[in-house]
Amino acid sequence: MHFGIDVREFFTGDLTLRRLNVLIRRLIGMHGRSALSEAMLGEQASWSNIEYILADLRDSIEAGNYLFLSAHRDDKYTMPEFQPYPRPGLDVQSVNYSPEPEWATAQDIAELFRMAHGS
Repeated sequence: MHFGIDVREFFTGDLTLRRLNVLIRRLIGMHGRSALSEAMLGEQASWSNIEYILADLRDSIEAGNYLFLSAHRDDKYTMPEFQPYPRPGLDVQSVNYSPEPEWATAQDIAELFRMAHGS
């Protein structure tokens, strides 16, 4: 991203310290569009927030499909492993993605109702 401002204007007085600070903070927050952001944050800054949200949506749809297929599969069918969409800065192989739900026990539910009623 280029704001069309010459940093040398800071030394001539045409660019205030406050304005320079605002511009630098803006560049740091512009993931996917700022070389400064990538230099400071590394590989993770190469994607914008929108791209991360889209990858999360894709993974949610895939997890839903995986759970649907596993609930309706034949005993002879082997389910393929759930593979999340690769993201910069995240090693997919080292993260355990298990779309299997973790169900609450009867004791967990009873404790929840006890807390809700103030007992």
